[in-house]
Amino acid sequence: MYSAEVERVFGAHPDVVEVAVVAVPDRLAGERVAAAVVLAEGTEGAAGLRPIWRFARDQLARHKVPELVAVWSGPLPRNPGGKVSKALVREAAQWRVAPR
Repeated sequence: MYSAEVERVFGAHPDVVEVAVVAVPDRLAGERVAAAVVLAEGTEGAAGLRPIWRFARDQLARHKVPELVAVWSGPLPRNPGGKVSKALVREAAQWRVAPR
């Protein structure tokens, strides 16, 4: 799974300001696909996430749609080079099951 492909799809949704897709450890599956998202102003809660996941499911193979989500209230953490730090996202996120 290429995170850039999934990030491109999520980033195309008007309610997503920023997204980082990472693999997080899972005891049973080994890893699970997860998305940290910064939502557009006025988009809130699980109800706001459902249309985004529906949009992603329409464009991605089932195994590429993130199973976990973390909503960030501000910009995603960045490294000194200005790129999103996926390691910090993976560690700091409060993951929950993504909408189905």
